[in-house]
Amino acid sequence: MKHSLSIPAIATLSVLWLATASPTQAQDFNPVPTPRRFMIAGGCIAQLERFEAIPGRRYLDFADKPTDPIAFFARNGFNAGRVGDYFIYSLKAPRPDNSGDVNNRERNFRLDKDGLDRQVRTAKRLKATGQKVVLTLHFGADGPVDNWHEYVPDAWKNLTYAEVCAEIEKKTRIYVGAYLDAGIQPDIIIIGNESNSGMVYQYLGKDRKMHIRDTKTNPNDTTAGGEIRNYPKFAGFFKAAILAAKDVIKKRGLPAEKTLFSVHAASDPGVIEWMSKSIFGTDDEAPNRKHADRDQYFYYGDTRGPLMTSIPARIRDVNLRDVVDIMGGSFYPHHPAAETKEAYDKAMLPLTQQLDAMRKRLESYGKFRTGPYAGQWKKRFLIVEFGTDTDEYFTPASAERQSRFLTHFWNSLAKYPWTIGAMWWEPTYCNNNWFADKGSLYRHDPDFAPSAATDTVRDCRPLSGVATWGKFGSRKNKR
Repeated sequence: MKHSLSIPAIATLSVLWLATASPTQAQDFNPVPTPRRFMIAGGCIAQLERFEAIPGRRYLDFADKPTDPIAFFARNGFNAGRVGDYFIYSLKAPRPDNSGDVNNRERNFRLDKDGLDRQVRTAKRLKATGQKVVLTLHFGADGPVDNWHEYVPDAWKNLTYAEVCAEIEKKTRIYVGAYLDAGIQPDIIIIGNESNSGMVYQYLGKDRKMHIRDTKTNPNDTTAGGEIRNYPKFAGFFKAAILAAKDVIKKRGLPAEKTLFSVHAASDPGVIEWMSKSIFGTDDEAPNRKHADRDQYFYYGDTRGPLMTSIPARIRDVNLRDVVDIMGGSFYPHHPAAETKEAYDKAMLPLTQQLDAMRKRLESYGKFRTGPYAGQWKKRFLIVEFGTDTDEYFTPASAERQSRFLTHFWNSLAKYPWTIGAMWWEPTYCNNNWFADKGSLYRHDPDFAPSAATDTVRDCRPLSGVATWGKFGSRKNKR
């Protein structure tokens, strides 16, 4: 039966409509999730077994039941985990560190700093849940006045450039070989952790500040200089590690093309731009595209030509751009200042500006026409480390707002077809104050009293962001 509205009824509805449409009643920005699913939607979990060594530590699921966090992540869509090996560290027994820094207390429960056995075990747990293994190989030492991890190890300070390359190759074979022995061929190998100035290139100056080793006069010169002047050796160290990893994989009779290789710059737009341009630059950006590599171009066009011999031919004659598949970067945005699309876009701007700048650069290499990657981009981009405000007890970001911002982040990545995903930086922190509370996907509210014995919390309850993050991961093996 048809019904008609009276004039008073229409007037009443009009008033209600106007009230609903009032700007003062505007709803928070609520982005619709992209349908795209990514090759990598995971977390950096190299420290997990150290956290699990904390006496009484339990990781809970959404029903408050104890669970294996790696399996929990997998059930919620995570499809990758990052492990990492730093070989310049001494062993330390698990113990609390009551230094007043919650971050140090949590992380100081160590079986060792980044022990190989522990990392291989973690990788096996990832594979058991169907997740990919992303392996970082890093060769720098911790700095005495900062946390750059790029200082020249004491044992290498007096080595020639060629000898350092040989040490990097040796260590790479040992570490990659250990994973292969365990039946794990890493899906991605990242050379260096935020290696902004190249690996093992900082040193402590007389002013007690960090300086970058340069090549102004000879291969062992420690005169502070700029990053560009350092590039030839910066590129060579990366190539030494990548070529050694490829070789040990091939010698095991495994398909080398299964493993992709990446470099990794810090959360600094200028550094990401410099590194990506230096390695992948188009002809109009970097003339090295017309030469064997930028190190050769640099030396041939310079009065220091004889120094060319300091770079071993097996490394010198390989193009870094030809053996690096992925440009990696870190991104640590703060939650938007307002719940509007404009504010969300502004929070993403440091990343999207870089992706816009890299578009021509990466797309200039085109797509594979044949082989296992047919139809996919030859050069790609990965967020190796991501973190943002996560705990409603310490930030104004509620769980709902966190979910909306994470959705907007993935939506932003989806606009660039050569991006392959992102990994959350140490999601299994449970009691930290690192970087404005950005290092955890577990709740650590004031009601959870720390243990008197360990000064760390016992139970770690997951944030809903775990499920939001994981839903953007593809469970397929396609790259």
